[in-house]
Amino acid sequence: MAITTIDGIVDGLGNAAQLLQINKASITSQIAGGFSAIWRANSTPAQGAVPGAAAVCTGALLGAMAFVAPTGGKFSYLARGFLMSGNTVTDVDVHDRLAHMGGLNGTVITAQTVNVDVAGIGNNMVARRGAADYSDVEWWLEWYTATGATAATATVTYTNAAGTTGRTTTVALAASVGASRRLPILGAAGEFIQSVQSVTLSVSTGTAGSFGVTASRMRTNMSLGLANAGQVADWQMLGLPKIDDEACLELLVIPNATNTGVLYGAITLIQG
Repeated sequence: MAITTIDGIVDGLGNAAQLLQINKASITSQIAGGFSAIWRANSTPAQGAVPGAAAVCTGALLGAMAFVAPTGGKFSYLARGFLMSGNTVTDVDVHDRLAHMGGLNGTVITAQTVNVDVAGIGNNMVARRGAADYSDVEWWLEWYTATGATAATATVTYTNAAGTTGRTTTVALAASVGASRRLPILGAAGEFIQSVQSVTLSVSTGTAGSFGVTASRMRTNMSLGLANAGQVADWQMLGLPKIDDEACLELLVIPNATNTGVLYGAITLIQG
């Protein structure tokens, strides 16, 4: 069973809707036009924990926008969004946080173990990661505590979508990367990634800090123009994305300032 008609959407909004509340505090030390995870922002959803060893994420994880999965062969969809930001020109993405790890050290210049993998079948991962060639999976270096003032290059060792191990790519780390920043990890020559094994820094940043690797899949997004003015997006604007059971829903912000801005609103999930 799936929602395939406008009547099904109307019925879902009227009779099978779950409202996922958003009320997130602003995070400082960000970059205008960069990517900022608000996983660690206070309030609603609750502040997510800093991960340790590699783990698959689910909706039961503290920090996720938790929802009740449907029964009887039904599916979940995002059908409406209302958001308001304290900043102007802010883009907000809804992601399924697939897997993560933390605790990488900004002063270590030998290979640091990561072992984040989305190739498994547990926790509904096959559906959650999307396309079989891993093209829907986005990979990130994610900061939990700021690293130091020396710029560095991170060499990421990974396995590509074809299962070839020992592949490498690099990510440029600017000076003083702040907590909650995310930097994209892109496969060499545009290839897709199924797992990351290690990260090696070219030089010490000067401060240990704490960062890690996160894999996620974007489900939809909204663009907010004016500060403190609510923006509504209906199912057509959101694309009515299917939200798979066990999804760990989180928000990623692209701010137009050096802070993420207070974020308030809700997204409506329907089932049918």
